[in-house]
Amino acid sequence: MAGLACALSWDKRGVKSTVFDTGNHGLGRRMGTRMIGPQPLIFDHAAQFFTVNDSRFRELVDGWLERGLVQPWKV
Repeated sequence: MAGLACALSWDKRGVKSTVFDTGNHGLGRRMGTRMIGPQPLIFDHAAQFFTVNDSRFRELVDGWLERGLVQPWKV
């Protein structure tokens, strides 16, 4: 997520960049979605939730909320 947030920040300033993911088992590393088995079984891997403590990150997450990409964590 940090690399994508950085690339988005650069893009807003007119700087084009490429983000390389070193994921051994797929994109996203600790925040990726995995598919296993012949069925297939699909599940999200780790990072069931995250917190927002930075106003710049809050702005980014607010955009995700508006587009339905994330949802508030319900206990």
